[in-house]
Amino acid sequence: MDLGGFEGFSLISRRSTEGSHRLTALIGRTIHLVMRQWSMIVFAAIVILAAVTAVSISSRRASVETELEAYKAELRGQGELLNFGELDSGGTGDGRVDLSRFEAAAARLPTGDVGLGDLALMRYAAPGTASVSWRADPPPFNDYVTNSVITWDDLIRWAEEAAGLRRELVWSIQDPILRFGRTYDELANRRLVDELVLKRQAARWLAGAALVELHAGRHARALDCLETVLGITQMQHDEYSLVTQMHRVALGSLAMALTWELLQWEGWDDAQLARLQERWAEVDFLEALGRGLQAERARFSQCMLEIEGGRRGGMAEENSGTAGWLESGVYSWFWHPAAEELFYLRNLQRAVPKAIESEARRRMTLAAVALARHAIARGGHPSSLDQLVPEYLRAVPIDPLAGEPIRYRLHSDGTFTLYSVGRDGVDDV
Repeated sequence: MDLGGFEGFSLISRRSTEGSHRLTALIGRTIHLVMRQWSMIVFAAIVILAAVTAVSISSRRASVETELEAYKAELRGQGELLNFGELDSGGTGDGRVDLSRFEAAAARLPTGDVGLGDLALMRYAAPGTASVSWRADPPPFNDYVTNSVITWDDLIRWAEEAAGLRRELVWSIQDPILRFGRTYDELANRRLVDELVLKRQAARWLAGAALVELHAGRHARALDCLETVLGITQMQHDEYSLVTQMHRVALGSLAMALTWELLQWEGWDDAQLARLQERWAEVDFLEALGRGLQAERARFSQCMLEIEGGRRGGMAEENSGTAGWLESGVYSWFWHPAAEELFYLRNLQRAVPKAIESEARRRMTLAAVALARHAIARGGHPSSLDQLVPEYLRAVPIDPLAGEPIRYRLHSDGTFTLYSVGRDGVDDV
């Protein structure tokens, strides 16, 4: 048999296989070189991107730190105090606030689905027009109370049943120790939420009780209730806490609406209104707000320092190797306390407009009480607020939203309009 042809075919097959292997190896080397080059390119891009990011973040950090220091310098230039070392203790002498008597009485106030604290005050029917709640029948409740069948007789009975607690609240507010402030350690350990809830519940219950007493013709009791609400508003008026001060603003709004309700009765004598006016003169929302803002700035700055120190100290102790170094680097790049502090300090200013509006309303309330006293003595209202000075007002109240006197207009029918220009500063009434 002739095998020469088979031998030639085998030789060709071996050569073809060897060529295929060489081609495969060549392609593999080429791909390897290309991947190596791309890996180097990607690595270089990552390094460049990391460097650019580091420079950008470092630049931003420096910019924020400069901006923060400039903002702090601006605040200090306005007389602001920015740390606890610059603030005083917030108290008067060695006194301390003791709310135990007030809290004990407030905690025993009646609770239920609907009660005196749910009555609506000074319900607006149209811009500049409100209806008198204690004259309405049936008694008006806030909007969240629906399908109520409660009558004034029910409310009068409930008020009588709680008369002892009402007197206890009145007495607790008259305790002079309530005028003292607190130290910072006490502020940190206090039951703030519990206190604020009790104050709000007591103030709302007293406001409702005042409406009931007005409806029943017991006006002196209604005035006692209003003065007690003002006393609750003044609790810790010198305290370095923004939460406390903004809560005072809210309680003050309730007291102003209740004052309007009381002024709708024309049987007050000058001594009663003079006493009420004196109580309102003791209240000041702007000065107290400034104290609260100072404390929040100092508290947040201190908090940032403690977080920063604690975070870095923990890293140093727990991760001293490469992982710790990387974590510390990422942390320092992407979290910067100066940015947090600057954001917080600036956003604190959002509380200011609300307090300024409340202060404008408080000054209008002072003027309204003075107008009522003038009407008692002279039988009518003056043509301008200047005629109230100095017998009923030390000076015409300034509208803090405009920097000008509160607006007043006497109408031909003997009624008047007393108003502030509002946030836009435009007199469009």
